Amino acid sequence: IAEALVTTVFGLIIGVPALIAYNLLGARVDVFINRIDEYAHHLLKRLAMMEGKSPEERDIEIHLRKS
Repeated sequence: IAEALVTTVFGLIIGVPALIAYNLLGARVDVFINRIDEYAHHLLKRLAMMEGKSPEERDIEIHLRKS
């Protein structure tokens, strides 16, 4: 039983910090993905304006391409 308890303690010592690091990195990745998404939408909006299309027309075209 003592050996199992020691193994469990070492597993928790390694596992808990790994889980915390995973959650922190995952949150940073989510923020980064959201920033990229916002930038992409902003870029598409500007490109559509340069083509003389309204944002609504651009959104319809993008939706139709995805279908």
